[in-house]
Amino acid sequence: MAVGGGPFRSSSSQRSTSRSSLVVASAWLLTLALVALPSRVSAEQAWSVGGGRVIFDFNVPYLHDLGLDFTVGAGPVPEHDADTPRWSFPVRAGSDFRFRTEYGIALPAGSPGGALRLDATITVRDRRSGRQTRFTDLEIVQLPAPGSEVAAAEDGPPLVLRSASSGLVFCQLVSAMLDFRPKEKLLRIHYLNARLAKEWAAAIGRPDLAGLVIGGGELRGGARLLSSTAPTRPRHPATLLAGVKDVALGALSSIQQVGHIGTFPTGTTGMALSTTSCNLGTADVPWLGPMQTDHPMIEMAIYRLLNGRFEQIGVAWLKHAFFAPSNHVCSTCQNPSDGSFLGVGCSDTYGVNNNEDRDYLGPRSETNPFTGIWNCVGSWFSGGQPDCIRRQGAANVSSSVAHRLAASDADLGNAGATYYYEAAYIVRADVSIHNNWGSRLCTMSWNGSSWTFTTPSTGNALVSGPALERWGDLRTYAQVAADDGQVLLATQATALGGGMYHYEYALFNQNSGRAIRSFSLPIAGVSTITNIGFHDNDNDAATDWSVTVDPGAISWHTATYGANPAAPALGFGTMVNFRFDAHAAPSSVTATMGIFKPGVGTEISAATTGPFNSTTGVEASLGGGLPRITGIRPNPTTRSATIAFTLPKAGSARLEIYDAQGRRVRTLMDQAYALGPQTLVWDGRAENGTRVFAGVYQVRLEAGGITTAKPLVVVK
Repeated sequence: MAVGGGPFRSSSSQRSTSRSSLVVASAWLLTLALVALPSRVSAEQAWSVGGGRVIFDFNVPYLHDLGLDFTVGAGPVPEHDADTPRWSFPVRAGSDFRFRTEYGIALPAGSPGGALRLDATITVRDRRSGRQTRFTDLEIVQLPAPGSEVAAAEDGPPLVLRSASSGLVFCQLVSAMLDFRPKEKLLRIHYLNARLAKEWAAAIGRPDLAGLVIGGGELRGGARLLSSTAPTRPRHPATLLAGVKDVALGALSSIQQVGHIGTFPTGTTGMALSTTSCNLGTADVPWLGPMQTDHPMIEMAIYRLLNGRFEQIGVAWLKHAFFAPSNHVCSTCQNPSDGSFLGVGCSDTYGVNNNEDRDYLGPRSETNPFTGIWNCVGSWFSGGQPDCIRRQGAANVSSSVAHRLAASDADLGNAGATYYYEAAYIVRADVSIHNNWGSRLCTMSWNGSSWTFTTPSTGNALVSGPALERWGDLRTYAQVAADDGQVLLATQATALGGGMYHYEYALFNQNSGRAIRSFSLPIAGVSTITNIGFHDNDNDAATDWSVTVDPGAISWHTATYGANPAAPALGFGTMVNFRFDAHAAPSSVTATMGIFKPGVGTEISAATTGPFNSTTGVEASLGGGLPRITGIRPNPTTRSATIAFTLPKAGSARLEIYDAQGRRVRTLMDQAYALGPQTLVWDGRAENGTRVFAGVYQVRLEAGGITTAKPLVVVK
């Protein structure tokens, strides 16, 4: 079987060879992060780059939407197959960009110094003011460290693209990935995310442009050995089989527009996120090239909370990760790698330019989200052929928003709405899927030609877990099958007056590969059901589920797998909403969901809230009760809390406390229990007896294969 891997675009005939060589080559990496390593580490070799080229792909359509005319005086890339223009900037003779290595890994100790001087011209003109900047003496240099070590570690080496004579910085080149190949004496820097600098934005009179990513670049340069000394520590062998894999979403830094089609307000916007993964486990995690199957993937989505409705308004295809830098966002990186694995304690930031690149976005349906396994045979990248030869990339994409995180203009910037963007890392054999997920709040506004996104810096910490955990009076996780993932059901009931209530449900498939095709609620004895609704993220009425109301139940459903394998079932990482009004007060009920793909079992159940006919005394129920957390008092708490729960039948049950990062803090009980109501007291301490910090915690009850959770706030 042929395989390929690597981050470089090339012609179709060259691509497979180029990407295979990236993985096979003896290459070693450490991003030039700003957190110093211990002094006992000394450099083995010092190198200088004095030739080669930097290939930039600037997002010219997006620049035009920003009101900028952008001209590049440089040669086009002849093997161009991307969806944005690309240019080759030759590195001028006399360049002396320096870096240091140990066992072929680029070290952060000390300033590398020197510069890559480029033979090209960039002219930018603001159509609003007529102001213009022209760069004729461009160079790439490393500047002194900024004030924030965390930001620096996340962004990678502090490289900039600037004027050599004036020092005016045009772009910061962030989240770069250094790939040094000592045998070939070749330095490649992948994904120089071009982020507009504050000083340039001020110079052109457009401070609103500062921080926007307008494209990216990659260096391909020959290296010359300057000096060599003996290392003081042994070389680290990758530990891939022993230990625990635990990759968390460590940071979610920004969201921005990268494409737009149509005319506002009826157009569609393409977006991309900046995401950071952190290896919190005890094993190194494989991070192989795209056409090799053992690499993580990144999920991206956006949500809107408006008028009590929490809805998913856009999702992206899965980002296939291909190269792991060795930064220090979550902790000190213990085991720097050659890019083929994420070392213990290390972090890896994929910037906006990385995550919007359609060369590495593939259909979600090709991945088993429960196992984290993707098969390259017959994939979209291979053009559906029965092999692992790469045939498709960005050039095969139909528009500037296709495959990216896309939402309609009408769903963005709604008055009174709150928006959240979400990301998750899908990692094979990961021990904790909760901390892989996370979300942050964002705001947005239309400036007349493009969307401006802002991520508030205060009161907006990354919240671990699916974004849906932010909403609902009751949230219940349900396992689809023993060999499959889980779904999350959240509900909220609102009194409308006159005995009427609005019932709102959100069903999220976190990591089930078998998917969900139906959702049913009991309405026995409830005579009035009105304002029935359904919502999914595609704004296409043809894919909406059908609804059926009979005397016993209200049900939404799509076709069975046997009738239509391509039916719009609820796939992994997506969410649908169901809603109705009823002349009945809320009570504890059981929802039933039909499983789409064949396998063991055809239905699952989850505890939720639904209508109850108090006149007849008939409680809506399609089956036996489910385990429930019925109350937490006090909440918030300063020291301890009493947790009340009920079990529908005798059997084993487990009650646990988790923190906001999805880490288990305390197991309160794990044993056989009698049926009926129970209470336990948590003393506010972790497993080791220490008192926990203030924050939001999750109380999780698991019994009979059903997991339900409620938040608990600890204050000091």
